[in-house]
Amino acid sequence: MKLKTTVQIAVATISVVLIIGCTEQTPEAYKAPQESLTKIKPAMPEVNDENCKNILQLIEDPEMRREFSSKCIRRGGFVPSPKVTYNHL
Repeated sequence: MKLKTTVQIAVATISVVLIIGCTEQTPEAYKAPQESLTKIKPAMPEVNDENCKNILQLIEDPEMRREFSSKCIRRGGFVPSPKVTYNHL
């Protein structure tokens, strides 16, 4: 008799846990904020001498800041070094 009641309590408990776990309601902590889903990233500023000196600190997004600084470093062109002749003794 005692075993039968224990089994019934266990089955009831498992049923309740499964039903509660399968509901579509989620706690507020797990919901994604709606503002982050609709946030639009600002455009990257033009890469020039003035912007590379002044605007780099104002960019808030770390990924955009990294990309902008990379473009600032690479904005120059190829400048060949002057031809050097060596005197061999």
